[in-house]
Amino acid sequence: ASTYYDGISYSSILVKTREGRPIFIKGNKEHGFTKGGVNPQIIASILGLYDSGRLTGPKENGKDSEWGTIDGKIKGSLASAKSITLLTNTVISPSMTRAIEEYKVKFPGKFEHVQYDAISYSAIRKANLQNFGSSFIPSYDFSKAKVIISLDADFLGTWLMSNDYAIQYGQRRNPDGEWMSKHFQFESVMSLSGSNADYRAMTKPSELATVLSYLISKKGVNTGIASNLPASIKAVADAAAAALAACGNQALVVCGSNNLGLQLLTNKLNQLIGAYGSTIDKTNTLNLYQGDDEKVNQLVSTVIAGKGPDVLIMSGVNPVYSLPNGQEFAAGLKKIKTTVSLSAYMDETASKATYVCPPHHYLEDWADFSAKQSEYAVAQPTIRPLHKTSSALETLLVWIGVTGRGGKDSKAAYDYITETYTGLGLSDFNFTVHNSCVEKPFVVSTANEIVFKDAAINGLPKAADLEVILYQKSGIRSGEYANNPWLQELPDPITKVTWDNYITMNPKEMEDAGYATTYDQENGLNLATLTVNGKSVTLPVYPMPGQALKTVGVALGYGR
Repeated sequence: ASTYYDGISYSSILVKTREGRPIFIKGNKEHGFTKGGVNPQIIASILGLYDSGRLTGPKENGKDSEWGTIDGKIKGSLASAKSITLLTNTVISPSMTRAIEEYKVKFPGKFEHVQYDAISYSAIRKANLQNFGSSFIPSYDFSKAKVIISLDADFLGTWLMSNDYAIQYGQRRNPDGEWMSKHFQFESVMSLSGSNADYRAMTKPSELATVLSYLISKKGVNTGIASNLPASIKAVADAAAAALAACGNQALVVCGSNNLGLQLLTNKLNQLIGAYGSTIDKTNTLNLYQGDDEKVNQLVSTVIAGKGPDVLIMSGVNPVYSLPNGQEFAAGLKKIKTTVSLSAYMDETASKATYVCPPHHYLEDWADFSAKQSEYAVAQPTIRPLHKTSSALETLLVWIGVTGRGGKDSKAAYDYITETYTGLGLSDFNFTVHNSCVEKPFVVSTANEIVFKDAAINGLPKAADLEVILYQKSGIRSGEYANNPWLQELPDPITKVTWDNYITMNPKEMEDAGYATTYDQENGLNLATLTVNGKSVTLPVYPMPGQALKTVGVALGYGR
């Protein structure tokens, strides 16, 4: 039993090994709140262990080095630095959080930790901060919802904890069950969730606020936002409003946009239908996606301007690839005295860093996680490290002198994690490792006692002649594992396309524009160039039945 977390996906898993080699991964149905739910990234992560592209040891300025040499130089850089920044993906490890606190003590006033999610959900946290006074992502329970309304949230494929939600959703889509949920989907690009919905409306991103406003008005509240809908969308919205009126508080509204105004409207509708305390749990919050877009943009601006920190350590992130202004950021990295990348590959960011310190693959490493307030989970090694890599936790501890690297004075990641475990008031670490996780006591968020407070809604998506939707594919997601052949060869569940990226468009509009809507081995699709904010990409145009008119979709995670 182990645990998977990569900054985007999380699950309790079982790893099958043969003669000391991991060969297969599946979900752990017996333990953990994910109840056996997994996704393509988790299953395919086994290939990452045996990937010949992995770094086999640390590097300095692109050349092979030794841990002892690099450790000494980084320690010296940290000691003389006036400012140090640690840029990571969302940290949900109690032990890593402890180590970061030790950095703050070691370097008072000059150390900063910034969390960056390439796929950001910060609008949900900000909306809850304004409505409840606390920045959190709640636990959603689709198994309790008789009515589900989703606005551009592919909760069965890629949105938030989709592997968890898919299991919950499936429990209530059984005709022989006590009752079946009714699912309404308002979206632009056909998704897994949309293809499973009972009612689906082709909705442009700029129309989502109008849909929410219309549903809120049916509850007798005027948002001040126009709620005049096209006939096709209004028909589905009326059916959704009628279903909401009939189901009491057993309903759930989710929105996939990272727009603050839309999330505030979503919260308002959930409050009016009584979802908080029913299908939405504000007490047992989700610890994933803690990235702060403002803080990240601030750091990126200072780096680009050549005023970045003296030392920048990056772990679990690839900003040169994933930032919209990644090329400018790459140029800014050269102006920083010392840059360190804890990356398993010489990726876009690591290849620009002074030092690259490759971490173990997660199947070689000890780690701990708390994805939800109520759960503590452990990842255990299933094979001895194949290369001269090191635990990321151990590496960070070595650089501040908490431990040596090997030898009798060293404190391994395992020892540090067991200390954390005891400090949380938990007992029987071996039993927790055996099951992969254990329930833990937690402090209930203050948001639970706070009455919902309305907030000003502005900055909603504006209408345009052609609206672009950047979505995630269930195989490639953020592109972190773009070199994993299983994920590239996995046919997209909607289009069945493998390997390549493409622009999705409504077939009717494609015919009107003279694009080919059918293709075969000899006759391909037409290419088109899409330009957004001065950046262009040329891709084939793929016919997507069910795509909203006057919209085009492009998947993230490609172009590496």
